[in-house]
Amino acid sequence: MKKLLIILLLLAGNSFAQTELKGWTGYRGNPFDRVITLMGTDTAATVSVSAYQENKAALLAPTDQPSVSKTGKQLLIRWANTIALPDQSWIEIRMGSTVRYAGWLLISKDPKSFVAPPSSNLTKFFTLENVASGHVLPHSGASRLLVGDCYPSDRSTADPLWRVEAFDDNTCVLRGPPSETFSGTVVVTVYKKLSN
Repeated sequence: MKKLLIILLLLAGNSFAQTELKGWTGYRGNPFDRVITLMGTDTAATVSVSAYQENKAALLAPTDQPSVSKTGKQLLIRWANTIALPDQSWIEIRMGSTVRYAGWLLISKDPKSFVAPPSSNLTKFFTLENVASGHVLPHSGASRLLVGDCYPSDRSTADPLWRVEAFDDNTCVLRGPPSETFSGTVVVTVYKKLSN
């Protein structure tokens, strides 16, 4: 009887435990949606979702709140338009009055949708697979002001540990942790000097 009581208490505790939302990352301008499979008493609860500003104190505008639909045990949360969303939003999903899921939604610019820079600049895209720090990338005019963003395959934001440095006028070099390799997209823009 005592063991049964302990099991029931554990189950009750689990039913109210808060679950962290992980991997909620998307590209600005693209629709974003996630499906959550509900368990236990959550399937019968009234569901509401709130998106907050980064300070977690103020809600985002009503137009930046997601739509929510529930079919059986499947809960679909969707933003049809992410253009106006901040880079980082705090999301809370409530079952009744209890916050059951919470975490960050990260929105960044899609490297595949970059707008071509002015003719005075030059942008190139490199798709790399398991390359080490020191990998050389060809780029005309690389000795001028150069900016490189490195987007790993499993992330939608640039990795600050990886960067691109100019080597000479025709090449640049990927730099990162010596014990790691990089797989993903590297976007390199050379800003050429403008005549006065």
